[in-house]
Amino acid sequence: MFTPDFLTALGRWLRGWNQDPALRDDIAEVLIARSLDLPLRFRQHDDTPLYRKRHLYHVPGKEELLPLFLEGVLHEGPATSWTKNRNIAEMFDRIFDDTNPQSVAGAVFRHIPVEQEVVLNIHNLWQDPDFLAAVDEYVGNARPESAALQNFGRNQQEEVILNAPLRREEILLLSRVSTFDSLAAEAGAFTPESQDALQDLSLAANVHPEDPRFLNEEVTQRVIENFLHKVHERIQKAKAGGRDINR
Repeated sequence: MFTPDFLTALGRWLRGWNQDPALRDDIAEVLIARSLDLPLRFRQHDDTPLYRKRHLYHVPGKEELLPLFLEGVLHEGPATSWTKNRNIAEMFDRIFDDTNPQSVAGAVFRHIPVEQEVVLNIHNLWQDPDFLAAVDEYVGNARPESAALQNFGRNQQEEVILNAPLRREEILLLSRVSTFDSLAAEAGAFTPESQDALQDLSLAANVHPEDPRFLNEEVTQRVIENFLHKVHERIQKAKAGGRDINR
């Protein structure tokens, strides 16, 4: 059931693709093909939410913000990694990618998949004794992806692979580089006295307002609504003036 070809494909997926979407899709196609012969229980998920962390970038010629925020959907390819653990998703690959000047925000998505979206439930695999035995034999024979199965296995990520797009309505949290003013506004500290108290609390808690952080769920939704409202206004003004809205 858990053939060496399947375990090699799984190990290659676990090893990663260095943020190369084309390479990820190639690896995914092999894993999808190797997974089709597995029992259905490894290609199912219960009704609990899954989470995915995704950095969002503004890259000319490779637009992803407009499809996500205006059309409401961003398609990423035949397979992407999700996790059962919200904390793992939030802390994956930094809160905000402040190393890339094209980074706009970080986002955590929450999604409950339907059955046809589930490619492979890696979480369920690591609960299965036959799978564990097959991995031990594979590693014992020094197969090509033995290191990946050893280093990234044992379900540390609680991963489920889905073929599912990112949806604007499923954005749970946004992250960004902050300022003291934005932190004070979020905390409702509008008077000098309350802002002084917030600053004292931040220092006592070793919290630096300029560090990247997640907005809470309520503020995240407000940011999205305000953004959509501004874009709608811009579109209407452009239409009225006969101008290109992308200028």
